[in-house]
Amino acid sequence: MVDEGVVPLPENDWGYTPEEVAARAPARPASSPVRLTQAGGPGYTLTGSRVEWDIWRFRLRVDKRPGIVLSNIDVRDRRRWRPVLYQAHLSEVFVPYMDPSPGWYFRTYMDSGEYGFGLFLSPLTAGVDCPGHATFLPALVNDDSGGPIEIPDAICLFERYVGDPAWRHFEVFAQGETISVPAEGRPDTELVVRTASVVGNYDYLIDYRFRQNGAMSIDMGSTGQDAVKGVASTSMADATAAADTAHGVLVAPNLVAPFHDHYFNFRLDFDVDGPVNHPAVLEVVAGEPAPDSPRRSFWTVVRSMPASELDARYTLSAMAPKYFLVANRAERTRLGHHPAYMIHHGSVAYGPFDYATDPPMKRNAYIEHAVWNTVHDPAQRYAGGEFPMQSDGSDTLAQWVEADRPLQGADVVTWFTAGFHHLPRAEDWPVMSTDWKTIHIVPYNFFTRNPALTIGAGR
Repeated sequence: MVDEGVVPLPENDWGYTPEEVAARAPARPASSPVRLTQAGGPGYTLTGSRVEWDIWRFRLRVDKRPGIVLSNIDVRDRRRWRPVLYQAHLSEVFVPYMDPSPGWYFRTYMDSGEYGFGLFLSPLTAGVDCPGHATFLPALVNDDSGGPIEIPDAICLFERYVGDPAWRHFEVFAQGETISVPAEGRPDTELVVRTASVVGNYDYLIDYRFRQNGAMSIDMGSTGQDAVKGVASTSMADATAAADTAHGVLVAPNLVAPFHDHYFNFRLDFDVDGPVNHPAVLEVVAGEPAPDSPRRSFWTVVRSMPASELDARYTLSAMAPKYFLVANRAERTRLGHHPAYMIHHGSVAYGPFDYATDPPMKRNAYIEHAVWNTVHDPAQRYAGGEFPMQSDGSDTLAQWVEADRPLQGADVVTWFTAGFHHLPRAEDWPVMSTDWKTIHIVPYNFFTRNPALTIGAGR
């Protein structure tokens, strides 16, 4: 127990139920409801654990620690099914708070390893969490004693038209010419596999989204409640406010939400046209103009291939863009390309931490680099180690790569950490709006033309 002194109880009532909200402010007039419907029924088939939709097929299951796991993800290229990913799942979620005071410094949670995204899956609600036409599936997980727990409606599966064109083009016409032909294009529809895990004060939605152009994304939605601590200040005009908000933001009278991070590490075991793949990096750099060229500035792309695991760690910066490929060097497309899938880095956060001596950072040193590549090892499933409870950092992704195994001709696993620095604000309280972060996984010279060309033309 640490006694840091007495602070007043919060002055105002707070809550987010309809009754609690109505007690403080009138509800705004309801707008006409916007509903997603699918009159003809779903366009996917679900056979046991296998899902098949459009040009995609995969298997899904639930595991106590990572939550939903997708396996054997294949894409259809005309008449041929081609493997893309052997397995994809959440590896770890690390949430360190930035308040170094005695009551907060130890709050550095490993939400997946220490608690379990599968164990804390919550039922999903039609019309709120998922469209009303979604298919809802239960999840069966084990509790800490090994007994079974069935969570109803833990997974939802649905198609949605996102309201955008998958592609379009309108031929240029002379000014004043009568327009007789509409723009050619196709509607963009996607398949979504969604779960929501409630770990403490946060609700985390995990989406796997499949698109008709051969791309997919992993989307992480954070909502729920900020963790808060009691303070003396009721306003930033108070004399105590500067000290009270040294490591957070006043979100309500007598309540400060400390600064913190959310890091989501995913294990992506690519099998692009087979298990033997090799990582590569495309880096955007300044080009060197010829002395006699009137163009004095441009950029070009430099491609590099790491030889071993220690070479295949990458930090990311918006000032130095990088794109990450996983390619099959033994295969070529009709255009002569090595087929590949590319990770577009999406949402990342830099952690300026001491990974050598700070215990929670040693345990989660994988966040030092956003991208890692390792040789496949079935025992290495979680970046934070097999047993995260009270771990010391000796069994983590950062330690595994010290073996520096060669990547050439190997079955390679890519590890990607998406994340964000959470600077709380008053608009987060008493419940925060869902904040989405994305990892984009797109084909890169995998197909020989745009696979979305064959989308049906129905409007």
